[in-house]
Amino acid sequence: MTEADPNAVPLREYVEAMLRQRDKQVDAAIAAAALATTKAERATEKRFEGVNEFRAALDDASKMQVPRSEYALAINQIDEKIDAVKEALDSKIADLKGSNRAGASSLWGYIVGAGGLIVALIVLFTQGV
Repeated sequence: MTEADPNAVPLREYVEAMLRQRDKQVDAAIAAAALATTKAERATEKRFEGVNEFRAALDDASKMQVPRSEYALAINQIDEKIDAVKEALDSKIADLKGSNRAGASSLWGYIVGAGGLIVALIVLFTQGV
């Protein structure tokens, strides 16, 4: 027989040791996978929270916006009011221009009348002398 190697391990012990080591490695891999899954789930939840906040903000913004039909109706009403004010102002301006012309022509009438009076007085005083 051959001499036994002092470091020799029976095959059964060797296989059992290898299986225990593999079990530890598999358990470590499973724990790491579970931790990674938990972290990924948390990250996904945070991302969806952000998405939900964004959706809520868009919903709030859309509630604050005026529908196109209401906007068009309001603009048409404002246009009508502006046109009414414009017509009233045009009428007032035309009246003022007319009164200025009438005032200017009556002023000329007073000037001509005063000039005639002055000429008549001059003629009276010059002939009377």
